[in-house]
Amino acid sequence: MALDPPIRFRSADEFRSRSAWRDRVDPAKHRLKRIIGDYSFSRENELPCGLLGCRTPHQNGYVVETEDGLETHIGNHCGRRYFGVNWGEIQSVYNHATEEQNRQEFLDSTLRKRDDLLRRIDDISGQLSKATDAVREVLERFNREPMLIMAVERLVQDRGAIQVEREIDADMAGAMNLRERDRRYMETIARVAGTEVIFPANKLHPKGEQHRSSLLNAEATLRGLSATSLRDLTPRQQKERVKAVELVESTIVEAQNHLHVSRQFLNPSNLRSLAKLQVKRPNSRTERILHHFAQIGSDT
Repeated sequence: MALDPPIRFRSADEFRSRSAWRDRVDPAKHRLKRIIGDYSFSRENELPCGLLGCRTPHQNGYVVETEDGLETHIGNHCGRRYFGVNWGEIQSVYNHATEEQNRQEFLDSTLRKRDDLLRRIDDISGQLSKATDAVREVLERFNREPMLIMAVERLVQDRGAIQVEREIDADMAGAMNLRERDRRYMETIARVAGTEVIFPANKLHPKGEQHRSSLLNAEATLRGLSATSLRDLTPRQQKERVKAVELVESTIVEAQNHLHVSRQFLNPSNLRSLAKLQVKRPNSRTERILHHFAQIGSDT
């Protein structure tokens, strides 16, 4: 006959509210039958043993059932001391049931998490690929002109600010009693959101490529989590798998955040701001490229 699953009691009220529970049970009159569950409380929540002859305060213990159907709670050592039964055998049966329950809960929760994360990866991968390709198209236009590449690198370094140098005219500077070197200042004429999705190097590459690669690795990790591979893991191995799944979840969150920023960058009004990039020695090609961005989203 299958045993009832072990219960992890989170508070004393949970077992005190059970209809069969009794305090101050006499172990000489009520023979122990089985362990129902266990508990582990903080020191401030410790409680006296439910046996009449003990009453020792404790934090960790078991809720037990007697042969005549009563329930009470006992500390770790009372089973062997007060009940005339083979406590070790009863405890072993309970421990085995607890291990099986923990194993099944780990298996079920991990497989549920795996399936959920695979769905999330499937949902985001296509969107991320589309956004990354769109960012690449933008960057490829700049790659045609070294001066524009330098301008975009400055943009990234300045966290999206497009600045130009201004100079206070001589009359104003005189009125303000400014020295010659203090007459020049930088003015931000535009801001481009989402410049985190690119980074300067020998060439410009979308950061989304890194996230796409990370998602592929994360998917491979999840595909390796089968019921067969998870069923007989040791507790230490279970913790390792939990950490691996947490890392996958973090990878997905980072990809989602990157997708959000990519969409900010690709917004037409945001891309039009790129037309204000400052080029020291513009030529006809740089002018055409900047004009292209100035016209994004225009009806004409």
